[in-house]
Amino acid sequence: MSNNPVHILHAVKTFLSRFPLHVFLLPVFFIASKYNQYAGLLELTTVSGAWLLVTLILFVLSFVLHFFWRSFQKSVAVITCLAFGFLFFGDLRISLQNSNFLHFLSAYKFLLPVLALVYILLLVHIGKRKTVDGLTQYLNLFLLLVCSVEAIKIIIHNKNYRTQDETELVTSVLNDNIKKQLPDIYYIVPDAYPSTSYQKEVLQTDNTSFDDSLTSKGFRVLANSTSNYNRTVFSMLGTFNMDYLYWLNHEREISSKDFNRSMQEINNARLFRLL
Repeated sequence: MSNNPVHILHAVKTFLSRFPLHVFLLPVFFIASKYNQYAGLLELTTVSGAWLLVTLILFVLSFVLHFFWRSFQKSVAVITCLAFGFLFFGDLRISLQNSNFLHFLSAYKFLLPVLALVYILLLVHIGKRKTVDGLTQYLNLFLLLVCSVEAIKIIIHNKNYRTQDETELVTSVLNDNIKKQLPDIYYIVPDAYPSTSYQKEVLQTDNTSFDDSLTSKGFRVLANSTSNYNRTVFSMLGTFNMDYLYWLNHEREISSKDFNRSMQEINNARLFRLL
């Protein structure tokens, strides 16, 4: 085999033009993007199973379509394009909804006909061509690029992911008599519910009856409670971990990763381990 860079590039181009790697790369991109979007909430077994299922479905559909197109390369290209729209339809619609100029296209009466027209034109174009080397090459290169970007995101996230330093918790063995005397603990967090003093001062609403009902049942109601964070999940993690969230960067926009990490760490907070 020649080591000439030109020959190597030609061989790579030929390989990417003829072999439809995209049918395997699309599930990788889809799963990796969702793994990044919901970072901290998805288990590796769940991600692996979902990737395997999506890959298997696309491969079977490509094999079935092969009997109609008589070209496996065309069949795989069609399935990949159709699957791309199906898997990322929700992301596309949300992006259009958030757009200042194209938000009207997010309505189903516009979006669905437009997508149908695009796919009809795509099918006609593929059907008229003897080969789809150009489309195969484009899909391979595009998905290799976006998969690389998602892989870099995963590496950066895992590198920056630092659980808070664990403190030594004093543990003791309690006998059964003492355990029976221990009370049940109920911690009530009225989400998005202002304190009674705030309601009385700002909203001109007297809701002391709610506090009184809790007090009468033995609850301790904090009269002048405050929070270090403006999101419930961050406040709860700070309370249950008995510490500040040092990893939370207030100078940048809060992302879904921050919410997901907080929800994950709440399940293993220091207070619960202490109890």
